[in-house]
Order: sequence, then structure tokens, then C-alpha cells
Amino acid sequence: MRNVLSANVCGTSIILVIAFATIQDDTGHVAIATPAPTSPSTISDLSNITIGMERNMCMGTCPVYSLEIFGNGTLVYNGERFVNVTGRQISSIPEDEVKELVEEFYKINYFSLNDTFDKIVKTDQPTVITSININGTFKSIFDNLGAIAPEGLRLLENRIDEITNSSKWVEPYVHPQGEPIR
Repeated sequence: MRNVLSANVCGTSIILVIAFATIQDDTGHVAIATPAPTSPSTISDLSNITIGMERNMCMGTCPVYSLEIFGNGTLVYNGERFVNVTGRQISSIPEDEVKELVEEFYKINYFSLNDTFDKIVKTDQPTVITSININGTFKSIFDNLGAIAPEGLRLLENRIDEITNSSKWVEPYVHPQGEPIR
């Protein structure tokens, strides 16, 4: 939904575009999305939080999988290639750990970081896409691990793996001998 306001101030035309994000629920009602809180301490309802991370391919056997974490602690893992467990797995983490992850996003000022870090300085590296949705405010970042990116972003990516214990599905992957990688 957009509202356009125009005004003529001292002979200069000013046009102001106001954009609102809208959300439609199951009944068809439309609501204006509330902005993300400015600090994690103002988040009392975790039900409107979703955190995501996708680790994608390199030219070798880098693990390919995704994680989706919901505010209630539900964790959805989907292993695609070069992981110990392929397919979808559903697990959970404590809500306190969901809140800890949200705090990590705020700690590195995630919402103010660039959307992409892809100026490659080292080739053949995997990519990672992280995302967070808080009350309808969504942000995602594409990170090529061969590019220069903030240390905090890389630590966040690793922290998501640690808190979700993704290694129980990802490692130890052993590529079958004699089978082509691609």
C-alpha cells in the first residue's frame, strides 16, 4: 500500500511517498506490519519471529542444507547434498536460545548491514544466506564466503549452526569413493 503526498513549499514541489508493508491473514483481513523492534529487549512475543539460514554449494563437497527456526523453538532442517542426513528433519530448541539468536542479530546491527557480500577475493567458496523476520519486518543477507564480510556476520552464521546443533545432520559426511561430485 502506498500513499503519495505532494506539497508546494516556497515554489519547490515536494513529493513524499509513504510505503507500508501489509500482511493478509487467513480470513482476508489486511493489517499494516509493525516495524522490527529497535532492541531485542522489547521483544516479548517470539511467535512472530522466523530465522533462516541456507548453506550452498562450492565446487567441491561443501554441505548444502537449510535451517528454519521459529519463535516457538521449532527447527526445520533440510539436507540436500554432501550432508550425513538428506531430507527434512524437524526438531526443536529452547525458546531462550531463539531469543539468544535474535539478540545476536541485533548485536551485529543485522538490519543495517549490506544485503550482499559478494566481491570475491577467494574463489570456489560456498555461500550462506541468513534471514530474519520479526513481526513482518524481513531482512536477508547473501554472503559469499570467498568475499570480505563483517566478522560478526560470519560469527552469527556459525552461532546458528551451534545453537541448532546442525552438525548432528551435516557431519560426518563421507563422499562415496569413485562417485563423481557433480
